[in-house]
Amino acid sequence: MNPPNAKKLLILIVDDNKELTSLYRTFFSRAGFEVTVANDGTDCLNILKKMKPDIMLLDVEMPDMDGNEVMEFMQQDEELKKIPVVVLTGTVAPENSGMKIHDVVYLSKLSDIEDVINYVKLEAGRKRA
Repeated sequence: MNPPNAKKLLILIVDDNKELTSLYRTFFSRAGFEVTVANDGTDCLNILKKMKPDIMLLDVEMPDMDGNEVMEFMQQDEELKKIPVVVLTGTVAPENSGMKIHDVVYLSKLSDIEDVINYVKLEAGRKRA
């Protein structure tokens, strides 16, 4: 929990599964985060440009623009590429959850919510190069 006057960390949660984003919104809000949600890559990019969150929890497989395309776009922008990204995906096996590739943490969608929150808290303190 954050001290009463502490600035809450802003997390952008991006996934095309609206039930999942609603669930994660609830858990991250309870963990003391300010939460914004996007349900597709295009909406994600618009929010990124406007809000510049402290961290992003990103799905890979989305219909209009996948998470890899979002991260490629972020790398072209000096401000956006500094935002830490935690990828939450069904393509990572639970036993490989937590692996880091090119400064991005990959978590399985089957990970325990407390583990996801802990990884996000850890990564939120870092800015990407």
